[in-house]
Amino acid sequence: MSLSLTHVFMSIAIVLLSLPLVNLMFGGNGPGSSPVLEDISRGMLGVIGVWMAWRAIARGRSTQHGREGVAFGFMAGMVPCPLTLFIMSFAVLHQVVTVGVLLAVSMMLGIALSLGAVAVAAVVFRNQAARLLGRCPRLLQLSARSLEAIAGLVLLAVAIVELLR
Repeated sequence: MSLSLTHVFMSIAIVLLSLPLVNLMFGGNGPGSSPVLEDISRGMLGVIGVWMAWRAIARGRSTQHGREGVAFGFMAGMVPCPLTLFIMSFAVLHQVVTVGVLLAVSMMLGIALSLGAVAVAAVVFRNQAARLLGRCPRLLQLSARSLEAIAGLVLLAVAIVELLR
């Protein structure tokens, strides 16, 4: 939910609060482009990747994921939604801001529902895998730590590649 909320809200905030600054800050890279926010978001994803890999390798697996998920969703969602930027810009130019906000909220709910369905599927799969691996608790712990370390390294690699472009 934090990902969809941040992703759509960033677009609404950019258009409604700083439309004149959008061309100055993001100009030259086409509509829906926001290189500054994209670089910040990629850098934060890289930091999360390093932290995940370090935690999995150095300290072992923690069971507190609530705040981490919200923080990850917020950082990933900082890249504004290009479609929402277009809709909100169109709505402001044609003086139908309320309609633009309603469309943006609808999109946010759709994103949240889609990501929620994927999350539920992942939890169901995880529970099934845990039940299968429950017979070997050390294997389950090693698998979980390894997957977390790999995910962290992948996030770091993606962030580095994207920042070097």
